[in-house]
Amino acid sequence: MSVRFTANEIKSNLKFLFTAALIISFITFVLQIVLIKYEKKSEQIYNELNKAESEISQYRNLIWLTHNYSNSYSSSFASEYQEVLESFSSSKIDLIQEDFPRVRAAVEGIGLEEYLMRHDHNTCVSLMSDARRFIEDYRIANRTESIELQAKVDAINMTILVLLLVMTFFFVYVMIYALYGK
Repeated sequence: MSVRFTANEIKSNLKFLFTAALIISFITFVLQIVLIKYEKKSEQIYNELNKAESEISQYRNLIWLTHNYSNSYSSSFASEYQEVLESFSSSKIDLIQEDFPRVRAAVEGIGLEEYLMRHDHNTCVSLMSDARRFIEDYRIANRTESIELQAKVDAINMTILVLLLVMTFFFVYVMIYALYGK
């Protein structure tokens, strides 16, 4: 049996449907923008963690080469020293900012070979331990922030999914109302 609707009923249903679709679309658009922002922040955290791990690993290698000095390591130390020297000004790691000037002054003052023979082994061991502790703490801090950020991303994704389900419900409702309604 066919159901006849008046123009006002059809207009009301379409107005309701388009209003709901517009509101849901706008909210979804805003959530997508927020989602992009969170994903960029997540990528930034990941890149900062990689950079910090790379810098601290390079510095630990420099310390290890100093600590285990032999003539065969001299060229390796020189190349690692140059790489640390080049990245020193952009490093944000306090451990490197505090210790490297001392190493740099000694190497440039008494020379590479003399520095490698006269360095304090206990300082090397302490610095390696401090570097390990630093990177572990840095990982934990970034992991916590990353987990919180991922929870926000998951919540936004679930909200978008719910909004799409609500919009689908409205379309199904209007279709059923059009077929059987009054």
